[in-house]
Amino acid sequence: MTDLQLRRYPPIEWDAFRKTAARVHGIDEKMVVCGNGGDELLTMLVRLCCDRKRGLAYPVPTYTLYPVLAEIQDCPVYEVPFADDYAIPAGLAKTGAALTILCNPNAPTCSYIEAGGD
Repeated sequence: MTDLQLRRYPPIEWDAFRKTAARVHGIDEKMVVCGNGGDELLTMLVRLCCDRKRGLAYPVPTYTLYPVLAEIQDCPVYEVPFADDYAIPAGLAKTGAALTILCNPNAPTCSYIEAGGD
């Protein structure tokens, strides 16, 4: 790889990656969203889903970026406390938020919620 190649940003549409990911997962490539790390994808989600009338919900304690993104977007925040066992809080689905985020495994607790169930 040359110095010139190293100084260039990747293609903005991520075409090759999106096509490959779509093929691997058996979905349309238009369903694949790419970003430069998880924080960029979270930023895109909050900007897309939240505003002054559409809030963001998440259990606490959790990743400290969520309230920062909500403040930038000027949206309501619904923080629902975890129980002692760190199961998904029952009230989380009842907030009426436009976007609910569940970090799994959770930061900073490292608790993990198994997929499946009711």
